[in-house]
Amino acid sequence: MNTAEIEVGGAPIVSYLIDDKIYVSINAASTTLGLQPSGQVRRAREHPAIEVTKGMNEKGVEANLLDLDSFMVWLMSMQVHRIKSDETREVVIAWMKESAKALRSYWLDGMALNANATDAQKEAAGEK
Repeated sequence: MNTAEIEVGGAPIVSYLIDDKIYVSINAASTTLGLQPSGQVRRAREHPAIEVTKGMNEKGVEANLLDLDSFMVWLMSMQVHRIKSDETREVVIAWMKESAKALRSYWLDGMALNANATDAQKEAAGEK
């Protein structure tokens, strides 16, 4: 299993490549944000546009995984005014803004390039 970590708003998002599909652990993302994983998993399972999949994380521990589409829906469905911690709220808003920028670039430019892209990725995208 390949893992990749990117930092957005000062907080890491760890992703996993499993069978050519990218997943994010809702447990790990919730913990990073200081949110209760069990409540977030329950909320995700109740959402009609979110698919929660069981899988293994990098430590071989069973985890609740969201594919990238479901992760974005989960993220955008958060009610930031209900997040008590100012720091957590800022991180969630940073994640939301970064996701919105990528979606806008995809729709308007035909592609989105992560700000942390390597030179090789930028070159492949014609951005160098």
